[in-house]
Amino acid sequence: MSKSDAGVHSNRNVWVAMAALLAIGGVVACVLAAVAVGHNEGDKSLKAFERSSANVTSTLQLAIQHESDLAINAAGYVYVRSVGRL
Repeated sequence: MSKSDAGVHSNRNVWVAMAALLAIGGVVACVLAAVAVGHNEGDKSLKAFERSSANVTSTLQLAIQHESDLAINAAGYVYVRSVGRL
């Protein structure tokens, strides 16, 4: 192997090493970006779940209050009807 052949192989090895480092760096950057996006989407999903749960809780409380009002009104109606007949 001549001196010029050794230089060509040396340059090729440098380019291969740089290409490999660039590819590895790209993969690492993609993984880190995917993790960041995943955390962000998870946070959004959690906040949406909390809002939805609060909405359901509020709706149920109003429905229970409405049912209680109806029961009280019905009891009052029955009482007034029974007193009126006496």
